[in-house]
Amino acid sequence: MIMKSAHFLTKPAEYKLVYKEGKSKADYLLAIRMRASGGEITRIGIVTGKKIGGAVVRNKVKRRLREITNRLAFKDGYDIVIIARHQIAQADYTQIESSVNKLLLRAELIDKE
Repeated sequence: MIMKSAHFLTKPAEYKLVYKEGKSKADYLLAIRMRASGGEITRIGIVTGKKIGGAVVRNKVKRRLREITNRLAFKDGYDIVIIARHQIAQADYTQIESSVNKLLLRAELIDKE
């Protein structure tokens, strides 16, 4: 499933609301914050800070995370922020995919396939 622009958090106020009201799960590569939005769709936001590396590295991480989340079937009605930690710069695609799946399963945002 290709995600449309409506499936992404775009405004700073949306991110702040998830940070303020959301719950979190984390591992050594990623942290996620999620909040029930009550909407019909689940929206995703991706955060990559400068500790990860330069712009090229941060954009590579964002592309990988978008690709991984595009393939997942999320439960409806959540806002999710995925926060990359600095160790993610040395991780390969399968490690990142495993981390995303593990955290989203723990948070009960996706069903086991």
